[in-house]
Amino acid sequence: MKTNVLPNRLFADHQEPVGDRVNSYFKLDTIDVILKAFTPNELSVIRPCFGKMIDMYHKPAHSSKLAHFLLTWQLKTEKRHELWFIFGDENVTGEKLEVMLRHSKNISSELKVKYAYLLIVDGLLCRKSSGMKIPKDHAEMIRDLCYFLSFPWRQHCLEMTVQCIKSRSTNQLAQPTVAVQGFIHTVQMVLLEAVPAALMTMGEENGSESEEEECVMASTLKLDKLWNLDSSGQLYPL
Repeated sequence: MKTNVLPNRLFADHQEPVGDRVNSYFKLDTIDVILKAFTPNELSVIRPCFGKMIDMYHKPAHSSKLAHFLLTWQLKTEKRHELWFIFGDENVTGEKLEVMLRHSKNISSELKVKYAYLLIVDGLLCRKSSGMKIPKDHAEMIRDLCYFLSFPWRQHCLEMTVQCIKSRSTNQLAQPTVAVQGFIHTVQMVLLEAVPAALMTMGEENGSESEEEECVMASTLKLDKLWNLDSSGQLYPL
């Protein structure tokens, strides 16, 4: 399917300047002066030319902040008398999908299912960065659920995760933190499957390894016990 390609943006996505207002010199109250000074019959004389302008007074008030927002969301256009603005087509992130699902009371079951599939794929299995946007091709794929579900997502996730892990240098791994794209939790799952004794290090309380790491699973690993298990060499099956 051929899609129209929009012109480039004036500012890159999420690089728009944070301004507060546009200083304009017109005053919509000018229309109020005319409305109060003219009778309906007198207004009918000027309506053929400026009727739309007169009716504007009863619409939402001018917002300088909104005007600034639109100016910074311009597209680059070549024609002299043409202005294009982007609004309402911002890419959706995994976080936004989570919000949608948390407030899904008025969302159809079919749409909730599609949101859930996208969240599992791009918010969990194939996540590349914090605040990652849902890829456009994935959003297009979800229109056809059968096609979306037939895609080898597990293989795609595995290849992404393994490739990212193997690309990390020893210097990177020696740093206090290291970024890994994909689903590195798979490595932990393999450990727990291959070394059943590691399950003995699990606790029942919710918690986290650090203040920055969120953990909402039913059980957590007690890492001090896991390190002791590793050094003990007692890795026999239960």
